[in-house]
Parts: sequence; C-alpha cells; structure tokens
Amino acid sequence: MPAVEAWAIEPLWVQFEALLPPHLETHPWGCHNPRIPNRIVFDKLVAKLVFGGSYEKHADQSCSATTMRTRRNEWIAAGVFAGLEQIVLETYDRVVGLDLADITVDGQITVHLDAGYDSTVTRKLLTDLGCEWRIQPKGVVIPINHTRRWVVERTNSSYSRGFNFTLSCTERRAVVINALLALMTAIIVIRRLIREAWTSQRWDTRPARRP
Repeated sequence: MPAVEAWAIEPLWVQFEALLPPHLETHPWGCHNPRIPNRIVFDKLVAKLVFGGSYEKHADQSCSATTMRTRRNEWIAAGVFAGLEQIVLETYDRVVGLDLADITVDGQITVHLDAGYDSTVTRKLLTDLGCEWRIQPKGVVIPINHTRRWVVERTNSSYSRGFNFTLSCTERRAVVINALLALMTAIIVIRRLIREAWTSQRWDTRPARRP
C-alpha cells in the first residue's frame, strides 16, 4: 500500500523536485557507487512520516538509512522543505483563501522513543502541531463550537491520524522536526487543493471520486 495516494504525491513531488539544488559531483575519480535517485529518498521520507518508525525500518536495497538522513540534511540546508510548505500555503491562499483572522493554539500528547531526548524539542513539536492555519473557506465559522477550538482539534487530527511520525517521534533535532512537519503540512494542503479542484477542473490523473 502506498504511503500517500498517487494523485496527491505526484504533483507534490513535481514541486519538490523543482526546489532541489543541483548536485555537484565531488568524487575525484568518479568511481564510487551511483547516487541514489532523489525520488527514492523522497518516497522513503514520506513513508517514514506516514507509517512511523526509524530510518532503519524503511531502509532496503534501494536506499540505506544513512542515505535518507544525509539527503534529508542536504535538503534542509537548501531550504527545500520550508520552501515547499510556503508554496503550497500561498497556492491555497490564492485558490481558496487562508483565514488568518484568528490563530488558535492547542497541543496533543506525543511520545518520544528516546529517553535521552531533550524534552524542550518535544514540547516545540506539540506547539507547532497546535498552530492552526485554519484551512477552510473565508467567512465560514464551524457551528459546532463558537470558540473555534474545533478548528485546531481538526488540524491536530489531520496530523496524528495521517502520520504516525507525530505519535512516536524519534528525531533529536528541532530543525529536522520542523522540516518533516513542513512536509506533512504540504501533503495535507495538496490533498485539500485537489479536493477543491476536483469539482471544477479536469486532468489526466484526476481521481475517479472526489478525495
């Protein structure tokens, strides 16, 4: 079973690939093992977010855990994850509209599997998950709760139900957590964009049913 539906991950990958910096070959003899394709590493990272677990759990003959971490760090340094998140949010704002009149903050319980981990980073993960972009049409107030708390509850659910990474975080560094959160946000938003476009647009890979 794929980690994310093809109709959502393919357009996301196209944008992600466009942000990747060019790779410069530095090996003096050019005789080392061939570089693992970026798409393979990207799919591995997405699988880790969705299914959870360590990098070793998702490593196989096509890509090692070390390669996943190394390429992830390269992309973080190049600002790829942050850039992708910004692009999808700006796109959503143009197509649907981000309602930023109110920012609701909440948290959720997340278990960290490393006993030696700095708890302040885990708390930051909870805070980041609680910062709600309010991805809904402008002017629409959810009638279930006049305090609008349900908006952020729904966002927490989008992260925790769709990504096991948020339920058992194994990362040590805040910069890595922020990058992976950005990728999760991009996946959530691209799904919503496709859902919005489904009723008015037609394309070759359009899902047979509205997502």
